[in-house]
Amino acid sequence: MTTSTFIQNPLVNSSTVPQTGARQHYLDWLRSLAILLLIFFHTGMVFVPWDFHIKNPEVSELFIWWMSPLSDFRMPVLFFIAGAVTVFSFKKRSRRAYVRERLQRLGWPVVFAIFLVVPPQLWVERTVQGEQYASVGAFYKTIFDFVPYPQGNLSWHHLWFVVYLLVYCLLGSLIFQRSNAVSLRLHGWIERISAHLWAILLCGLPLVLIELILSPIFPTTHALIGDWATLLFYGTLFSYGYLFIQQPRFVATIERNRTLLLSLALMLTLARFAHLQFPEYVHPYWAAEPVFTWVALLTVLGYGKRYLNRRTPVSRYLSRSSYCIYILHQTWIVLLAFWVVPLPWSIASKFWFMALATLLLSVLGYEVLKRVPYVRVGFGITERSAAVTNRPPLVTATTGSQLP
Repeated sequence: MTTSTFIQNPLVNSSTVPQTGARQHYLDWLRSLAILLLIFFHTGMVFVPWDFHIKNPEVSELFIWWMSPLSDFRMPVLFFIAGAVTVFSFKKRSRRAYVRERLQRLGWPVVFAIFLVVPPQLWVERTVQGEQYASVGAFYKTIFDFVPYPQGNLSWHHLWFVVYLLVYCLLGSLIFQRSNAVSLRLHGWIERISAHLWAILLCGLPLVLIELILSPIFPTTHALIGDWATLLFYGTLFSYGYLFIQQPRFVATIERNRTLLLSLALMLTLARFAHLQFPEYVHPYWAAEPVFTWVALLTVLGYGKRYLNRRTPVSRYLSRSSYCIYILHQTWIVLLAFWVVPLPWSIASKFWFMALATLLLSVLGYEVLKRVPYVRVGFGITERSAAVTNRPPLVTATTGSQLP
């Protein structure tokens, strides 16, 4: 494969970044699995005692027990890996080519989501809230009032992840591709930190400070503007992915200590369960949520590197389809819930039917959309992933991923 020119800088160290064909397939596996987990998580939101766009008449406290810890590392995994993949994108492209590719890869799906994917969710939500429209077309016209959600019907809903990722990528093209003394010194610090597990664990401290200091002042809104705590929290994880993935010592350290990291993650999970069960006796462990996020993320990376660092037909398919599945999945969940929640089924029956039907419909949606020229780019499907060809698809320097 011919390698494109790129801007050389000390934070993209060509001596440490894996070259084309290097075994980094665990990143694809972890990202694809995290997206598939979102289907089950967002389906569970219909039945857990938390706010969501549509709720089942009956909710179950049992859902909190598995959804609570899952909620703390599902998105961090995606942002960390997105930062890691940025290393390889910088290595293959100039700054201008990188920005152009990111705007196309991330920007178009947001536009399509606002005007095509999200409106069915909003229609269900407004209908459940008791609002009435003369027709679906009458509802759709309200989107062009351009009044942001929740006051209006202009929203990116679950595509907030893509919006935030686009912001980080554009900022990263300005920050990480600058070669100066500060970046050289930072590279040296990260290299030394990567050799020691205790030093890597201490890197969770900024996440703790953001959670304790900024989150009470700037509650999460996913509206981008004014969502400073969330922006900084996930921006830190994105930056960590970019900085640490270049260090072979980092990957080796967390892989070697994966059992210890798993033990720490389980201890923090037990602490959370104890607080949920006995809130009057077990004091809230204030900083444990961001601590758990960092420890669980390291655990997943360590075990992923050890057991998932191989490419298979399944991983190839998931790497191409998962982005589109992510874009489609929540709309299917909300539409299915609108039909399912009035039925006299048990919560378990509703949950499994909705989750599996959402997975099936999302995969079918990908299979249909990848064959539609021009439209497919709005659903995160690149030209080469949709083309029918007798040769293997081109791969990136890391995994051949079609994800953002």
